[in-house]
Amino acid sequence: MLSAENMQIRSRTKVIRKEIPRKNILVVGQEDHHRLLLATLLAEEGHSVLSCSSDDEALKLIQDGSIHFIIIDHFAPELDGLRLLEKIKQSTTRAPVLMISAQYDVEPYITAMNLGALDYFGKPIDYADIQRIVNTYNGPYSQTKRKYNVVLDEEY
Repeated sequence: MLSAENMQIRSRTKVIRKEIPRKNILVVGQEDHHRLLLATLLAEEGHSVLSCSSDDEALKLIQDGSIHFIIIDHFAPELDGLRLLEKIKQSTTRAPVLMISAQYDVEPYITAMNLGALDYFGKPIDYADIQRIVNTYNGPYSQTKRKYNVVLDEEY
């Protein structure tokens, strides 16, 4: 049996969850388990999630204009995340893009941010951070684009 206090907490939680704008999210990556886990977590938040494993399939899904958010696994076999990001930003979509990578190199990070990625996450993925960004992001792409002009030393 739930106490009155527990019932109040549950009802406040439901109100908070209802206030999160629902989005159509595309998850692109080669690793089925990461795609499935991320899609499941975002779907539990109430979002509609599509997933695919190729550049071409992702671009076809994006062309219809109903995707609100895109998450790309940057380094995956047969999938060049930076090339896909560049193609997405050249298209008419204004959907923000999160990049995920198992590589910890500075150059791809800077390139992704200069191409217009909203953020760049390393693996292992902190799913809570991704959920927070997806759930709270409401602004247009153009207001969040940042340029990183960093000179890389030879040691990187």
